Amino acid sequence: MASDGASSRARVALLLNPAAGSNRRRDIAGEFSRTFGAEAQVFTTPPPGSDAGSLHAQLRALGETSTLCVAGGDGTLHLALNALLDARGESAPWPQLALLPTGSANDGARALSELLGRRLATGSEGLEALARRLREGAVARAADVGILRTGSGWRRAFANFAAAGSPADWAELSGRRWLAPLKRLSVRAAYQLCNLSVIARRRIHRVAVGLDGAPVRQHEVFAWFAANARWLGGGMDLGADVQLDSGQLAILTIERAGRRELVRVLSAAKRGAGPQVVAARHARLTLPAPARVNLDGELVELGSANEVEIGVLPGRAQWV
Repeated sequence: MASDGASSRARVALLLNPAAGSNRRRDIAGEFSRTFGAEAQVFTTPPPGSDAGSLHAQLRALGETSTLCVAGGDGTLHLALNALLDARGESAPWPQLALLPTGSANDGARALSELLGRRLATGSEGLEALARRLREGAVARAADVGILRTGSGWRRAFANFAAAGSPADWAELSGRRWLAPLKRLSVRAAYQLCNLSVIARRRIHRVAVGLDGAPVRQHEVFAWFAANARWLGGGMDLGADVQLDSGQLAILTIERAGRRELVRVLSAAKRGAGPQVVAARHARLTLPAPARVNLDGELVELGSANEVEIGVLPGRAQWV
């Protein structure tokens, strides 16, 4: 019969994005196996554009008392939440979660650090800390998960934010093939180039927004955000009142403005002194066609489904 320690190790699985940040330079899978034993499962994220069905099946097979450790950045965190949503749904128990932040922006990790009251370590240090917390029976903290739905029943989870307008333009630019060499040299420089590009283009988008059942209002915006977490877009700080366990969204609207004013507003937002946010539990958003949104930095094309509803699943994720 397996010892209690061996049983505990077997209940821990790793979801690894081999291409994320420092994962390219470390043997995270090997460090994980050395910490939790060879019997602990290691899943890898599917290549971009490929079917994630096998990952969903693997996550569906995890026991309710399992812990899924996610090694990656904001994109990997986004993928993990959606894989769990597809595998387990909105009400069935999910395994508890842990995060090894190894991405470039790590906005989700910053919000989780604030929620948990501790620094999220990476590599062997982070894995050993996780093993110690599980051994000691640490109590998980509940965090909200954002959810976007269309009228057809399609849904997508998000960890940090859902955004329309220039954030969708930004996500399109960041995915262009010509930017890949710059990303390999400096992700920060590549993202800054995307920021400058969308400001230079200064596309203004007409959106209609209704919050918590209030009458819908038309807006001409440069950018519109529904944030679940305090930090977004590589470091914009929405303020200490925006918490992962609040049960509501922080709505940030950046209205039509000139380029110089947009630079000032976005620079101020990096310092936590940007436009005031509005708290809401639910937002109804009508987008210009063809509709598209930025979810946690990923461009999502909605096509003709230009009316979406955005809210939160309160306390859906349990973080240890």
